[in-house]
Amino acid sequence: MPRQPLLLVEDVWKKLGNDWAVRGVTFTCRGPGLLSLRGPNGSGKSTLARLILGIHAPTRGRILVDGVDPSRRPREVQLRVASAVEGSWLPPHAKGVELAREYSRARTISWESIEEAARLMGATRYWHRRIYTYSMGMRKRLQLALALAAASTAPVLLLDEPYTLLDRETREILAGKLVELSQHKLAITITHITTRAEESAEATIILEQGRITSMQGEC
Repeated sequence: MPRQPLLLVEDVWKKLGNDWAVRGVTFTCRGPGLLSLRGPNGSGKSTLARLILGIHAPTRGRILVDGVDPSRRPREVQLRVASAVEGSWLPPHAKGVELAREYSRARTISWESIEEAARLMGATRYWHRRIYTYSMGMRKRLQLALALAAASTAPVLLLDEPYTLLDRETREILAGKLVELSQHKLAITITHITTRAEESAEATIILEQGRITSMQGEC
């Protein structure tokens, strides 16, 4: 019997205000592998990320993540998906290391995994400072570190615009880690920047004005 898809997106539409941000999007990923969702700003990529995580609910259509509907059971889906979503809020008066320890407890992730990912992203250099003192790039590195650590237990990794605010060296480090992780889980990058991870992706989907305009490969 074929295994259940890790991600099913079926005729999904999402209206935000008077505009359709996502229009009839359909695709399936069984995993493992890397899915690259690309498109210009305003193409609906980040809205689709929030739909997959259950932050938004579809206006029409359905999404299943490892068999679970994120619009009905968002907390369960968010435990199954390690994610870093652009613009996510971080508690300003917490220290980065305090947030990391709470994240470790909440998601039952080993502290060793957290430290390893934080070192990889260069976040340990400043994580004893309070988050309100962080630059946008520092915040991005911390968020990515937590997502990579969560990928040690979650079957799906979703990174929304992961490469913005990173220097070239860190982009390459992250791309290499994504290639490694995609060998045994579904990794999704939602980005308009192409690295060697996206170039080697099992599947690539191009979104424009909320619609799929191109789909290559399968994952």
